[in-house]
Amino acid sequence: MRKRFVNLNGRKTGVSLEDDFWHAVKEIAAAQNISVQDLILKIDKERTHANLSSAIRLRILSYYRERFMRKVEATSRPTDDARQNAQSLASAFRRLAGW
Repeated sequence: MRKRFVNLNGRKTGVSLEDDFWHAVKEIAAAQNISVQDLILKIDKERTHANLSSAIRLRILSYYRERFMRKVEATSRPTDDARQNAQSLASAFRRLAGW
């Protein structure tokens, strides 16, 4: 895990993220045609939890979960198992994030 610093509304803020999460932040920002800093600023404004690093991880999980569900729905009618698996993954991640 590395601490990276971003400028949010004129203040330098550190976020501790594993390299895989940081790469995901870059990928999501590119897919949305915005900068990494703008994506993190958006997450910061919309978060309901105290920890920015956890909010970023949850946003990443949500992004990939939604992509997964769209892919499942595009290829076949989603099964209850596919929905349950995606929801279980989200619940497990929330527990890991300390909620």
